[in-house]
Amino acid sequence: MKNRETTRQLWAGLLAAGAVPVFRRCAVLGWQWVALGALAAGGLLWLMARLRRPERRPGPGAWAVVPVLLVLAVRAAWAGAEAFPETARSPLAAAFVLGLGLRLARGGLRTLLRTACVLLPLLGVLFGVVLGCGLLHLHPAWLRPVHAPREGLLALTWLLLPGLGLYFAPALRPQAPSNALWMGLLGVCALLASLTARGNLSPALARGPEAFYILAESASVLGVMQRFEALVSAGLLLAAVILTGLLLLVADRLLAARTPGLRQGTRLALLAGCLVLALLPARLVPETWLPLLGAWAWGVGPVLSQIGGKRKNFKINEKKA
Repeated sequence: MKNRETTRQLWAGLLAAGAVPVFRRCAVLGWQWVALGALAAGGLLWLMARLRRPERRPGPGAWAVVPVLLVLAVRAAWAGAEAFPETARSPLAAAFVLGLGLRLARGGLRTLLRTACVLLPLLGVLFGVVLGCGLLHLHPAWLRPVHAPREGLLALTWLLLPGLGLYFAPALRPQAPSNALWMGLLGVCALLASLTARGNLSPALARGPEAFYILAESASVLGVMQRFEALVSAGLLLAAVILTGLLLLVADRLLAARTPGLRQGTRLALLAGCLVLALLPARLVPETWLPLLGAWAWGVGPVLSQIGGKRKNFKINEKKA
């Protein structure tokens, strides 16, 4: 029972963090490619869960994952800063999001997941209202399939984000049937975001990075226009904080396994120094590289980080599980 509750909390954190790529990245992709990407991501996550060995410690391969996690954490902080147009180019706003993410990482997995469990229902209601309003005003002519297979690969890389949960195995068990339901929920959210953006906005606006914000501006309840963009911005900002904290927590755990002599405060201080140095250079990383970095961090990293790792004492871990 305890393990099942932990799995639900972990998935709540993954879904809250997944709001950033779902509503900022997948919303601008073709709905049919998002659907295919979600199916492929579910199969790959199941395969990675089978390949990963919870009884094995992180090995030297972890050093190939930690820098990518830090770059993605900085970009997630910038995504939080860009949630509001007034702070889109402000390094102080991005540093503020990084600071909140570091605070969550310092509190550990329990603090981060408790925060996500409180945030997820609020995000569900907020984005559910925007999506529900959009689904009522779809234009079938704008939903015609677009021949762009590259969008399927982009959707696949972003929807592999729940692979971050495999770093915390065995809390997320590959054989649990509920995992398929949680993954399906993330895929459905991405599909609905793509459908509403493509079906309510012209093709030119639907492909822009601000498509979901424009959709929130045009949402109407009972025929009355409602301004939800400020609430959407606040929701995406909080989701970016969860994503930043989750990435930093994974990086901290990998460092703890490879440098057991360092205390958590020392590790987080080193991570904070690296993040400050990478705050501006990481923004210069081309947008086309971000899906590749994401696929490396949460698509390959959970298995790559165990290469060369030693085997844990399985009996002890079995009692804790």
